Amino acid sequence: EEAFQESEARLINAIESISDGFIYYDSDERLVLCNQKYRDYYPWIDDVLVSGVKLADVARTAAERGQDADGIDDMEAWVENRLTEFREGRVKHEQHLQDGRWLLCSEGKTSDGGLVGVRTDITRHKADEAELLAAKDAAAAAEARLADAVENVSEGFALFDKNDSLEMCNSRYRDM
Repeated sequence: EEAFQESEARLINAIESISDGFIYYDSDERLVLCNQKYRDYYPWIDDVLVSGVKLADVARTAAERGQDADGIDDMEAWVENRLTEFREGRVKHEQHLQDGRWLLCSEGKTSDGGLVGVRTDITRHKADEAELLAAKDAAAAAEARLADAVENVSEGFALFDKNDSLEMCNSRYRDM
């Protein structure tokens, strides 16, 4: 008995030590445990994350309390879809939370029919992605403005790179 309690304490300590959110449901879809990081990611449902609560109740509460930043049009359809995804396991999807954070959600089944979820904060990655997209859009807009300006030069205009390859030219240059 004492060895079991020590093993259980070490396992819980290990789960609490990881930098990702962790949640585990048994084969009856009842919450067994989740770490503090998981609770930190979902503070609006912390009060329902108690041992024994059903997965469906957690999902419904999350939907009712506005978990998703993009809103939920049909709550029951969202809950059913969420339950189906979690039950199928081996699922990865991104979740945009009401507080603006982004999580990568990875879910899988255990050999005894339980369900495990891991949440990784990808907010910084999403911000970098948005900045890169904005930079690409700005570069494309600048390139279009440059091409328009070159086309409107009254003389023939050509731009060559260091290898003497034609980079761009206007129609007057092509006509010559």
